[in-house]
Amino acid sequence: MYILFKIIHVLSAIVAVGVNLTYPIWLMRGDGSSKYQLHILKGVKFLDSYVANPAYILSLISGLGLWYLSGIDVLQTPWLLVSMSLFLMMALLGFGLYSPLLSRQIHLLNSSGINSKEYKLLDRKQKLTGIVLTSMALIIVTLMVSKIS
Repeated sequence: MYILFKIIHVLSAIVAVGVNLTYPIWLMRGDGSSKYQLHILKGVKFLDSYVANPAYILSLISGLGLWYLSGIDVLQTPWLLVSMSLFLMMALLGFGLYSPLLSRQIHLLNSSGINSKEYKLLDRKQKLTGIVLTSMALIIVTLMVSKIS
């Protein structure tokens, strides 16, 4: 059972982080054109909602299963404690800020256009939030693989 949870955990982390790493590439491809940017933002929102976020949830469930099956004391395992704390912060930022930012950005692009001051401000917030979230995910992967903190 442990091996099954581990395989699910690793594969779901690969999918979640891998998909997230494509966002900046897609977003750069559409900069400067309302027509393309709208299509790209909708694509990123779709990937975030239906691929990355479900993969993160599956990673959480399988990770909790691994933790339960291993019997590891989180308080005595700094790399796991830090990883779990970062994951919680990531979930709060992702579901509470990033996903709504993408939705608002799509709406604002439709209503005000790519050159509006409001859209440009929201675009910067979305990109900064994406950088923070991706950095956190990469730190978690590093801690999980190296088991150091």
